[in-house]
Amino acid sequence: MIGIRDIPYDETLPQLSKALDVSLMLEKFQATMFESEQFSHRFRVTDCEVVYVKYKPQKPCTVCYQVVIRDISTNQVHTQLHSARIFESGGSTPRYTNAQHLPLIPPYCGKALIHIPEFEMVIWSFPNDRKLRALPQLTNPVLLEEQLLPELIVQLFGQGWTIIRATTEVMNYVPRYSCTVKVMFQMRSQELAEKKSLIVYGKTYVDQKSGENAYAVMHELWETDARKSGEFRMAQPAWYDLTHNIFWQFAVSGTTLLQYDMKNPHFTTLLEKAGASIAILHTLPVTKAHPIRVEDLIARLQQTNIALSYLKPHVIQRLQAIVTLLMAQTDEIGDQPETTLHGDLHLKNFIVDGTSVTMIDLDEVGRGSPFHDVGSCIAFILYQGLEIGLPEPWIEELVGGFLQGYRRKITWNVPEPVLRWHVVAALIDERVTRCLKKAKPGTVQQVERLLELAFRLASGDQKIPIENSLSCVKKHPSPNTTLRSRA
Repeated sequence: MIGIRDIPYDETLPQLSKALDVSLMLEKFQATMFESEQFSHRFRVTDCEVVYVKYKPQKPCTVCYQVVIRDISTNQVHTQLHSARIFESGGSTPRYTNAQHLPLIPPYCGKALIHIPEFEMVIWSFPNDRKLRALPQLTNPVLLEEQLLPELIVQLFGQGWTIIRATTEVMNYVPRYSCTVKVMFQMRSQELAEKKSLIVYGKTYVDQKSGENAYAVMHELWETDARKSGEFRMAQPAWYDLTHNIFWQFAVSGTTLLQYDMKNPHFTTLLEKAGASIAILHTLPVTKAHPIRVEDLIARLQQTNIALSYLKPHVIQRLQAIVTLLMAQTDEIGDQPETTLHGDLHLKNFIVDGTSVTMIDLDEVGRGSPFHDVGSCIAFILYQGLEIGLPEPWIEELVGGFLQGYRRKITWNVPEPVLRWHVVAALIDERVTRCLKKAKPGTVQQVERLLELAFRLASGDQKIPIENSLSCVKKHPSPNTTLRSRA
């Protein structure tokens, strides 16, 4: 949850602090989500957690809650997602009235749609979502077997296959924007006397254009020589279901790079391979990639400045200083190469299977400076190192290993000031922003640590270890020292 001192006061949404108080919301869910007093006695809401917040000052706020419900009669426990929109005074009633006329799917228990007028709040119980209309089919095994998988199977394997069993798991849900579901199913062909077990991922988007473009871009990458030769490894696009706005991909076996122990000596080797994979992607041609521009990044940084001024007034001066430094340095970084970009790089988007590293989540591919991707990855390494308390020399070695893999595969230079600029921008635009959206315990401390690190980098007190990134790897230091600025 968010600590009381972290909750913003917004004149447009004065009830926001109550909506982010999980103790209070637990009581509200218990009081409002069940159809009758009988069900209210049978089902008990035992826990409530805020898992996502999208907040802009003086705008409706989106909050996603995860609630735990216990069935007293059977003692079974169920976890359920609820997506809430918090409106200005008088804004929730017309939205709730309009939403009642839409087709709604009953959740595991409770109402599909909840109205809390005193909080000006309308709550959609998953899989209901005002914008993502394919969620009920994508998350229900029965509807999957009847409506979605048969067409997918025909596209991939032809006619004559029968689905035996399907199970689903929600992997990532961003209310009103997108949802990714893992689908595991078995099928058989009597004619071929054959059975298959498959794992695929289906992602539905708020708009058709996003899904179509994601499939087109990934198909282009899949057909490149680098992918066919095995030099570049990526998830395989399967099919784009235009009718239901679902992009299907085949699963990649292995575990994410984030799940590996950063203290394991093998982790540096894996980071080198991740760096090489990024470098190869940067050389691949893609015709439908959207532009990723420095001007847009600066605009987002200024928006972060505004949002943080509400949420964190006691650190806003530090953030303003960082953004001012970045804007002053924009002209100094000069022209940069233009390459194909992943667009959302972090350690979760690399899958490790033995010694192989595969890149995933390539549905936001863009075109712009290669240091945008490299800066994002380094920012994530720095962030993770801070979170687990790695010593500075150790983190520098990891960054150096990552850059070593990257620099061996490229033909352009990596100027330290330019890369440092992009690392700082990613720390603010990605790491700080996502900390605020997650709204979990320790948000204040996380943001303060990130801003302190970003300021040291932006002011030049701390450097990115580029010069020694092609040298031999050094031994791991003692874990007693912590990340510090350079004297």
